Amino acid sequence: MMRLAKVRSRALDWLLYGTFLRPPELDVSEVDVRLSRVSIYAAQRSGPQVSDGRYPAAIAGAWRAKGGSVAVALASILEEPSSVGFTFDAAAYGLARGGKIYRIDENGRTEMGTFGAGSTPVTLDLPAGGAVVLEFREG
Repeated sequence: MMRLAKVRSRALDWLLYGTFLRPPELDVSEVDVRLSRVSIYAAQRSGPQVSDGRYPAAIAGAWRAKGGSVAVALASILEEPSSVGFTFDAAAYGLARGGKIYRIDENGRTEMGTFGAGSTPVTLDLPAGGAVVLEFREG
């Protein structure tokens, strides 16, 4: 939880003060997950309810900061490190000139690369059960 709180605290311009955008579609596998629903209501009826399902191994959200930069937050549900990919369409997010990509994680903010005016493939490693925010800044 502390790792996730550190990531969130470093990305408040997007996650707290930004405008929610459509996230990019992730190129990520699906995994089998067993979910347990425990509540006061379930306990009153027949005890915990368990269901199995297939879910993406990672999820994403996107936000625009007041200054115009865009952030894509990615979180893994896996218990081991994994890799995730997506295509960042700069024009679709209003960043038509291209610019720099920064990785924001529990260790801070580091430059990761650049993106062009069109579509840019992005691949990154996610820690087990962790999250990363990618900042796309024009210029």
